[in-house]
Amino acid sequence: MKTIITSLLSLSLLLALTNTVEAQNNRPNRVFKKGQLDLQAGIGLAPTFLADGGRQLVPPMSLSADMMLSDNFSVGLFSGYTKAQSKEFLVADGIEAQWQNSMVEVGARFAFHYTKMQDWDIYGGFAFTYSHSSITAMRAELDKIAANLGVEPTSSAFFPTAVMGARWAFSSKWTAFSEISYGVSIIKAGVGYRLLK
Repeated sequence: MKTIITSLLSLSLLLALTNTVEAQNNRPNRVFKKGQLDLQAGIGLAPTFLADGGRQLVPPMSLSADMMLSDNFSVGLFSGYTKAQSKEFLVADGIEAQWQNSMVEVGARFAFHYTKMQDWDIYGGFAFTYSHSSITAMRAELDKIAANLGVEPTSSAFFPTAVMGARWAFSSKWTAFSEISYGVSIIKAGVGYRLLK
């Protein structure tokens, strides 16, 4: 967690310096508009599995691509991955159970954009997500964990979720973003790069 905070502070300082230099040109770094294709890579700041009291083995990572179909509407594809280890649980007959959970998600999303502020894009929309979790037992057998705690060895689900976020252009090609949505992480932040237009 200390590494993530240090990285975010360093990124914030770099972005502030970049903005100061580019602001001297007194023109927008970027105008968000129809036809642009952006690739974004992010890291989760509030992993979904933290609610279970476990610890992260692989921090939540995400990758997405979004195409602006108009100045105010985009469609995109996304994926995510994380791996966590549960805390120890006491099941029947005094048996201690512990497991690791690997989660993969993929999906499509649709967003509406407000792009009238210089260098900013604020957006919200919805996503359709396919999620797959795979459990590996570290203590006790999976059948005992499933019978006593309701944890299945594998599970998959389709679910809709809302997405809200903002991105800031600190150059003509690069953006910094932050999003809130349900998946491998509730809150994520990262960088984006414009591929087209």
